[in-house]
Amino acid sequence: MKKFLLVLILIGMAAAPLSAKAEVEKSASASADFMSHYVWRGQRLSDGFVIQPSVGVTYGGFGANLWVNWDDNTNSLTTAGVTETDLTLNYTFAVEKFGFDAGYIYYAFPGGGDTQEIYLTVSYDTLLSPSATLYVDFDQGDGAFLVASIGHSFEFAEKYALNLGA
Repeated sequence: MKKFLLVLILIGMAAAPLSAKAEVEKSASASADFMSHYVWRGQRLSDGFVIQPSVGVTYGGFGANLWVNWDDNTNSLTTAGVTETDLTLNYTFAVEKFGFDAGYIYYAFPGGGDTQEIYLTVSYDTLLSPSATLYVDFDQGDGAFLVASIGHSFEFAEKYALNLGA
């Protein structure tokens, strides 16, 4: 719990020097993904279909998201029901063409083994939008994971876009 509070304080301190906008942007979202398997960072964690609902809110650059994995247990590696619940807190901001997203993720697993990560994403606003995210697990996983990507979005109607990435 002390580590969690430290992460929140550090994110708040990083945000303090940034100037406030006249009107703060706010949003809320909800979604549910239906997948044939649960694959996380290259590891197949389920053999049956999964449902992954998510709800999130943002206020200015701050965000919070709750995500759940529900496994149907058809040929599964785990038992049926909720197998993971993640809470993500983050702060997003930009400096010229660079974008930054710093955050904290708490991974809760039924029966124990919960773990925590902090992460930092750095992106650059150009044609292929290169980005890199470093995840550091400072709890049960005790390790780091780096993801690098490029991508481009082609808007072809006011509400539609084709997003390509690698």
